[in-house]
Amino acid sequence: MPEAVLAPSLVRALPASSRPLAELIERLRTPLGAAHGLTFALHETTSTARPYLLAALHNALGGQLFVVVPTTDVAERTFTDLAYYLGEREPASVALLRPRDETLGAIESPSERSARMTLLADLCARKPQIVVAPVAALRQYVIPRRVFEDAAFALRAGAPADWEATLERLYRLGYARVDVVSAAGEYAVRGGILDIFPATADAPVRVEFFGDEVDAVRAFDLQSQRSTGALDAVTITPWLEILREPSLRAKVLERATGEANVISALRAYLAGGADVPEPWLGLAYGERATVLDYLHPESLVVLEEPGMLETVERGLDEERARGAVALMAGVDSGELDVRDDEVGEALLADVVAPYPHLQDYAGRLRARRVLIVSGGIEAGDLRWLPAAMESFVLETRPAEHFNRRIELFTAAVREWVAAGDTVWLVANGASRLAEILRAANLGVERSAPRVLLPGTVFVDQGSIESGFAIPMLRLHVLGDREIYGQPAKRVKLRAVKEGVPVTLADLKVGDYVVHAVHGIAQYLGLRNETILGATSDYLDLKYAGTDRMLVPVHQMHQVTKYSANEGAAPRLSKMGGADWARTKTRVSEKLAEIAEGLVELYAEREVARGHAFGPDTPWQGELEESFPYDPTPDQAKAIDDAKRDMESPKPMDRLVCGDVGYGKTEVAVRAIFKAIADRKQVALLCPTTLLAAQHARTLTNRFASFPVRIEELSRFKTKKEAQAILNDLAQGKVDVVVGTHRILQKDVVFRDLGLIVVDEEQRFGVMHKERLKQLKATVDVLTLSATPIPRTLQMSLMGVRDLSLIQTAPKNRMSIKTVVVPASDAVVQRAITNELDRGGQVYYVHNRIESIYGVARALEQLVPKARVAVGHGQMREHELEPVMNAFIEGEIDVFVSTTIIENGIDIPNVNTIVVNDADKFGLAQLYQLRGRVGRSNHQAYAFLLYQAHKALSEEAKARLEAIREFTHLGSGLQIAMRDLEIRGAGNLLGAAQSGFIGAVGFETYVQLLADAIAERKGAPHAREDVREAVIDVKLDAYVPDEYVPQVSQKIAIYQQLAAARDLAHVDEAVASVRDRFGPPPPEFDALVEITRLRVMALQVGVTRVVINEQRLTLGVGTGFQLDPASIPKLQSITKNRFRFGEGKITIDLPARSPADQLPTLRALLTAL
Repeated sequence: MPEAVLAPSLVRALPASSRPLAELIERLRTPLGAAHGLTFALHETTSTARPYLLAALHNALGGQLFVVVPTTDVAERTFTDLAYYLGEREPASVALLRPRDETLGAIESPSERSARMTLLADLCARKPQIVVAPVAALRQYVIPRRVFEDAAFALRAGAPADWEATLERLYRLGYARVDVVSAAGEYAVRGGILDIFPATADAPVRVEFFGDEVDAVRAFDLQSQRSTGALDAVTITPWLEILREPSLRAKVLERATGEANVISALRAYLAGGADVPEPWLGLAYGERATVLDYLHPESLVVLEEPGMLETVERGLDEERARGAVALMAGVDSGELDVRDDEVGEALLADVVAPYPHLQDYAGRLRARRVLIVSGGIEAGDLRWLPAAMESFVLETRPAEHFNRRIELFTAAVREWVAAGDTVWLVANGASRLAEILRAANLGVERSAPRVLLPGTVFVDQGSIESGFAIPMLRLHVLGDREIYGQPAKRVKLRAVKEGVPVTLADLKVGDYVVHAVHGIAQYLGLRNETILGATSDYLDLKYAGTDRMLVPVHQMHQVTKYSANEGAAPRLSKMGGADWARTKTRVSEKLAEIAEGLVELYAEREVARGHAFGPDTPWQGELEESFPYDPTPDQAKAIDDAKRDMESPKPMDRLVCGDVGYGKTEVAVRAIFKAIADRKQVALLCPTTLLAAQHARTLTNRFASFPVRIEELSRFKTKKEAQAILNDLAQGKVDVVVGTHRILQKDVVFRDLGLIVVDEEQRFGVMHKERLKQLKATVDVLTLSATPIPRTLQMSLMGVRDLSLIQTAPKNRMSIKTVVVPASDAVVQRAITNELDRGGQVYYVHNRIESIYGVARALEQLVPKARVAVGHGQMREHELEPVMNAFIEGEIDVFVSTTIIENGIDIPNVNTIVVNDADKFGLAQLYQLRGRVGRSNHQAYAFLLYQAHKALSEEAKARLEAIREFTHLGSGLQIAMRDLEIRGAGNLLGAAQSGFIGAVGFETYVQLLADAIAERKGAPHAREDVREAVIDVKLDAYVPDEYVPQVSQKIAIYQQLAAARDLAHVDEAVASVRDRFGPPPPEFDALVEITRLRVMALQVGVTRVVINEQRLTLGVGTGFQLDPASIPKLQSITKNRFRFGEGKITIDLPARSPADQLPTLRALLTAL
């Protein structure tokens, strides 16, 4: 923890020459007068030193600091550095107030809204000590403090609470009622149970009512939906800032001003029933409340660079005015419909909603303690600032940049130490940095300074955005950026509260399913039927011709959802099973060949011997510690898998699959470094020169502080340069070579190659794959693929292919806001201008080469300041690559391209994508295109355009709605993901497999593959014919509507019970249902009993059980063998009334109801 900032003694320990700072602190302690505030100015401070100075001020003064900076980017950098100087790895006393996003169609993510509402609640409680806000956030009105505090309420265990009134309050506060809570801002109701995820909570809460009293309050887990622990109470604050009250809607209309057509549009928009947009807070409440109203009167308001604040504000106003003109033109021309939520909200916010300006704050600031901080000697003549102020000067300078020139860096440190200065170095790899300095004969203290000791070097583990020097304090502070040219490790914000997917049945009427016996059918719905005196729920399935079949839900384990390539409608099977059996046999024969090849290849590798790498070195730990993010669980497992493989004498051949941006490269980085540490050379093979260049940059940055030589072999190198690299490679002077298939050519000779990393192997040609195959025999190989594959396939291939799947999105990755809207100049102009104004870049996808250049010219006229370039697949490589390189380097603002970017490279600065004619793309393709953006911690946007006035097909409409609906990270997009997974399976097993997958559906295909592999490996076949057991008993066994009303949740429960393979899983499922829905009815208990019996039957090899009043029949598989020791037990249970027939055991029983025969059946199965 950096105690130099935390210790109050710091101020007392300041050198005499630093009195201006000490005097400023003393003056800031002056009590406020009754009628006026205090204003001070601190001049000649660079932006890089300000977080340190603010932390020092806060430490000396205590109380709240509210810091206003020009932009969101500056706010994020300030927040990161403050968190370090205050010793906060998980910041609680520092908060960042982001502006509400008012881009066209912006839908605030649950985590963003939650963070803002939590901050307002914390400010009411005087919790966060420092709040950093860009001017855009200060300019936005907020819910008035009195309204916020009056609206909040608590539900306490054992306290009275009216059920109906509680639900009414939740609606009024803006919470959304859903079937299952999956994100903050939602609530669900089941009987007397209320599930809610409050705005300010870190986890959702389950509140159980008993009449008009709260019986219990428990936290629960989003993913499992199970309770995790008891709570005393839960506090529920508003979710929306404009509460759902008719009077507020009326006030908006009453107070709005503007032209008649605007007011008319406003009425039309509000008549649609949408929530009142929050830019209209000033209209709704009639008071101009801002976040300043939430601060304690004694707090200190810090204004950084007031002149810059005003410049930024002018830019925001101009942008708003331009947007309003363009949008009004779109409405007047009929291209845009104001009743559309996204268009209407953006248009009307720009036209009718008032915004505060900095000058509106003049009165409020004059009553407060204000500190103006600027880089110049004067703050400027700005009317909104308090007139009288005391000025202080503290000169600071930006730190020197050494960019990995370690000798220059150590020489500078030696010079500073000799001059008696304090040197404070903050690095992600602090141990390694201390090692470098000690090797240069420099003494090092491995901590942050408690006091500034002359002539001392402090090296601390941590991360800051930028360093600085304060000559008056004789202090030099440097971070990774100054020493190595690397960006800082971003501090984690509050825990992300995005929706975590709950695995619910997504089966819809009309979907295709596969029955294990009868084959492919169409699902027509869930029906409750009474058949032969027993009531149950049934899946209604349609087969070829007019055949129909009702499948009881306790046999649901025999049904899986059909999936193959997107949009492919399968041929329905004929009911009866013969047709389906023939199809499966045909597919199995083909799979037998694949299985044989896989098993043989694996066997060869098992006996081969290569290099066994040693355990991790201390440097490996240093490198891994410098990774700017915490690895996700999947990523950590993939890293461990690769290291374990490398430490084995068997040559590694591991495939790492994962979505774009999920962290496959870091797995490779760590494996590469491990190989180098063992004095082995590494080749990194990429399908394109652009990707090779990107990987070379990544490795250079990551290995900056280590003596590692990385070279790139590409056609951008001259013949002379390439020859020099080849010579050094052969002599072992190059550690890592990165390149395309050029690396596979005969003239490339390694002195001691230990590892090959292959990115996207499926994109290489046959000859290159053959050369790779030769190398794989003795060298470790790690292959990366951005096309995901499903876990089921991974399990099937276990033992014949080493696979690691990365399926977890990185933390703090924001969801991509997706806008589906008719194409218009207004929308395109606004989308591009917004991105350019925040310093970003844009992809514009237009998938027709013949008109792509015309589109690019139109964009240049629409947004004159944009630098536009074109790229498509018919361009030659020497034409395309300079354009792509210019785009990567930020020399191009808008890249107009075909779908060549679909499997593109990682450009974190591109955070808006516009897809023209989006209705013509498949869902999986839209998903991958959208994944091109959102690769950084900035909010990303995807604008999906379709032609105005065009009648969309139902299928196209469904695709666009699906991709808009699944905006949040991890919310599934199951259709697209499954399509991509099937594509991944084709890459892995051979493209010809898609036809076989279509014939039987993906799940059945994977199961057949697993069978084929098991057979080729000679796996034991005992009872292999017993995959399922059917219990045929006349009982009312189902989930009644009164207990679980939603069909999707019913199916989810049925699937959970059907998937149980042992009694512990059944108990787990029952406990989950009881926890979520309360005490179950008898019909559910009967369903559970049948499930238990089915599991028991399965475990002893019984395939079918038929129970009636006087007889019990057990069907057994061909592999069934009766243990002689169990015969006496059977005789005792049945009183010797059992007999064996072909494939069955029959027991005669006394006449009783089927329900009363169940204990006997349970005893029999236990005996077997």
